[in-house]
Order: sequence, then structure tokens, then C-alpha cells
Amino acid sequence: SSCCGNYILMKKWMFIITGTLLMAVAYKTIYDSVGMVTGGFSGISIIVRRLTEYLKDYSYVKIQESSVPDGMQQGGVHIVYYLINNIIPSGGVPIWFTNISLNIPLFICAYKERGKAFLKDTLLADALLTVFMAVLPKTDISGSVYAWAALIGGLCAGTGIGMVLRAESTTGGTDMLASILYYRYGKWSIVTIMNVIDGMIIIAGVFLFGIKVTIWAVFAVIITTFAARFIIKRS
Repeated sequence: SSCCGNYILMKKWMFIITGTLLMAVAYKTIYDSVGMVTGGFSGISIIVRRLTEYLKDYSYVKIQESSVPDGMQQGGVHIVYYLINNIIPSGGVPIWFTNISLNIPLFICAYKERGKAFLKDTLLADALLTVFMAVLPKTDISGSVYAWAALIGGLCAGTGIGMVLRAESTTGGTDMLASILYYRYGKWSIVTIMNVIDGMIIIAGVFLFGIKVTIWAVFAVIITTFAARFIIKRS
């Protein structure tokens, strides 16, 4: 009985570790590199990183145009440029930082809705995802080809999400939100709820990255959905 329990626990955490690693590969080394917003808090994080990167570059240019050595001139606008340039890190706000920041309110809600045990696994899973996104190199393994990015990213993200959900956990973000809504209302499946939320985030990505990459992002979401459902149904 003890051996059986240890095996189940080991299998659960193998699913969580492998799943979060695959998700981090999709988000950090594929989607962020090509500007593909496929939804989720990762999609929001990519949008935030690109916007803050642009703001930092823009403020730096404005500071260089300033006649004052330290980059500050009389007037609030130039002071704002100076502050933006010094507060925003090089390359924009990291996706791992935005991801974990957005999850804090959901952690509180999950504790109230699902209890301490569910939140414990979720915190650990999200911590793993955050670490993986922080340490993985920012290398575009898709070769900046949108078709490959959609295929490889969709398979990695879908398989990873499916594995984490099979372990009866989430990594926070829209999958946690979908899980909370599912257990409260039970009207649609977790994957369906995630697709609705992700769709709204994808639409937001159109305004930043354009329609072409967004179309491929939709294909990535479709692949993610099928991969996640395949993994979940094998339980």
C-alpha cells in the first residue's frame, strides 16, 4: 500500500515537472521569440514584455535627444522618460515576472474555492513553470517560421497542459481560472473555458503583432486543444 502510494505520488510529480517544462519551452523559446500570442497569462506576459521593451527603447531615444547630461530636463515628460528607462529592465519586463504577478489574485481565489491541498500543488507547479521560463535560453527553436512555431509550440503547450491537468493540478493562469469556473458551474469543460478566455487574449495580440502571426496563433491553439484533450483522455 505504501509502495503504491509512493508510485502514484512519483507519477504525479513526473507529470507536473515534465508538463511545466514543456509549457515553458513553448512560451519562452517559441511563442515569445516570434511574437505569437496564443492566450493565457503567458500571452499577456508576451504582450507586456514587448510593450515595455518598446517603451524602454523609446524613452532611451528621447533621453539621448536631451541636452542635459543625466537625461533629465525641466518638465514632467522628460522625467517620465528617465524613470521609465531606469525602471524597466533591458528587453522589457520578463514573461516569468508578469506571469507570477498575475497569478497572485487567482491563488487567493483558488484557496477559497478549492482548498489548501489544491493550492499547494498549484503553487508548486507555477513555481516550476516560473523557474523554467526564467532559466531557459531565449532561443527560437522554430527558426522564426510561423508554421513550425504553431506546430511545435502547440504540441509542447498542449501536452504540457494535459499532463499538469492529469496530475489534478494547474500552473495558474487561465487553466487555473478555467478549473475554478468548471468546478463551480460545471457547464463547459475546462479546455472549452480556456479556449474562450484565450480567444479574447489572442484578439488583443492582433493590435500588437498583426493579423498574420495571429492566424498562426489560432492554429497553435487548435493544436494545443487537441493535444491537451488527447493527454487528458488517456487517464
